[in-house]
Parts: sequence; C-alpha cells; structure tokens
Amino acid sequence: MLESLAACLPPPWQMRVYLLHRNLSQPARDGIASLVDLHPITLSGPCLDLLPRDHRYPLEAAAPLFLPDLLPAGIGRVLFLDADMLVLDDIGPLWSHDLAGRSWAATVDPAIPLCRSPRGVPLSIASGIPADAPYCNAGVMLIDVEAWRQRGVAERALDFISRIADRVDFLHQEALNATAWNDWTPLDPRWNLPATAGRRFDQTFVEAAAAPAIVHFAGRMKPWRMRIAGRFADPYARVLARVVDRLPTQHRTMRDSLVSLYDRMLRNWCYPCERFMWERRLL
Repeated sequence: MLESLAACLPPPWQMRVYLLHRNLSQPARDGIASLVDLHPITLSGPCLDLLPRDHRYPLEAAAPLFLPDLLPAGIGRVLFLDADMLVLDDIGPLWSHDLAGRSWAATVDPAIPLCRSPRGVPLSIASGIPADAPYCNAGVMLIDVEAWRQRGVAERALDFISRIADRVDFLHQEALNATAWNDWTPLDPRWNLPATAGRRFDQTFVEAAAAPAIVHFAGRMKPWRMRIAGRFADPYARVLARVVDRLPTQHRTMRDSLVSLYDRMLRNWCYPCERFMWERRLL
C-alpha cells in the first residue's frame, strides 16, 4: 500500500507516515522505513487498555479511534488507510476534500450500504437513525483531528462497543456508524473501491471501477498471502514485487491455498451462498 501511495504522490506533496502497531518486528519496520518517511507509534499504556477485544481482529484494529490522541500536536487532518490497499491515482484531491463541518469523510460501504442493512447497525430504529442513513467503510478515513477530539467521537464509539459487548460486528466501524452517523461526509466510491468490483458477482460502483483511485482488498482474500482473482490482482502483484525483498517472508498456509482456490475457481458460482452466510454472520 505504501509503495503504491508513494508512487502516486506528485511533487510538491510529501508523505509522513505514522504507523500504528503493537508488536511489529524491527526488520518489518526497517523495511517500511526504506520506502517512506516513517514514524512508528507503538500502542501501549492507557490506549492499549481501552482498545476493544474481539477474537476475529488483531487488537490494534480499532486503534484509528485514538488517532487524535496518538498523533503529535499541530496536525490538523490525517488520512487513515488500512494496510490492505492499492493506490492507483494521485491522492491530492482526496486530501483536499471539503469535510463540510463534519469530523471525517469516508465512502459508503458497498456490502452494507445503509445503517439498517444486514450487518449494519443493530437497533438502528431505536437509536433514531434514519432509514436512509448511509453506512461508511472505515478503511479510508480523512479525519479532522480537532473536530474528532472535541466531539468525543472515540469516547462515544467505545461506549457503544462496551454496551453491546460480543454483539458488535465490525468493531470501530460499526460503532462509528452507530454513534456518529450524521458526522461524516461521503467520498466518491473510487477512493475506496472493493477489489471485487467488476467481477461477475459484484457489479457495485461500475463507474468508480472504470477509474479507481484506491482499491481495497477487504475480507479474507489477501493478495500478499495468496493468488486471487479479479482485475486488480496483477497490478497488486507488480507493486508487491518491488518491495517483497525488503520485508519479512510471508509463509502460505494450507488455508491460504484453499481460500485462493475458492476465489479463483469457485467464487463466481458460489457467491450467492457466501453472501447468504455472510449476512447472517456465519462467515
């Protein structure tokens, strides 16, 4: 992700990367530092104690909630990106996006378009969330640091997670949609396009797929661990080849091989069943 981001950043833009991690190895950090201006932030102390636990996610998954407290003073806005991304276009227009007085900007989640969609926000009606309220994907977020802090976005999200406990689905993403559904502004879908866009079973955001800016390899099919299908597999592989020698080796497991086989050979035909199970939290 960082290699592709740096390659798409024209002068005079400069990138300063704050890497949120808990126990990333020194060789991995050194490899990343060879690519970008790196400022690692090790999660520890009170922040680590407050992070919600969920066996499906690494502990640092919800760390974006604490960005205003973790970043150095004086930073007005920050662009948060998940690691499973491929940047294909200049992000200058994204960085300059007008937040319209909201705390952050994000794209609508194509798998969960509304807060009341399956796997959206539980009890959304009781919470007073309108029926047409969109649900955002937290993989790409342009954040107004001070607004986020002043409006207690993190505190409200953590309170939501603690109240519904093991019923929370997508950690901070669900919590942000539940507690601040009216405090974010939508981005063009091209800034967070699913890697499945344009495949036989996924015709969402067809226009955005024609001119993608950031591709998101969300879900179980991670292209650094396995061969995947779709039009973005080869572009990702080409960028990965430029940096793979600088990073620790990723060992493919039998599970990776089976998931790869499913994605390349069977998913087009089995997707209705996959979607049915996903909506019922069986996957």
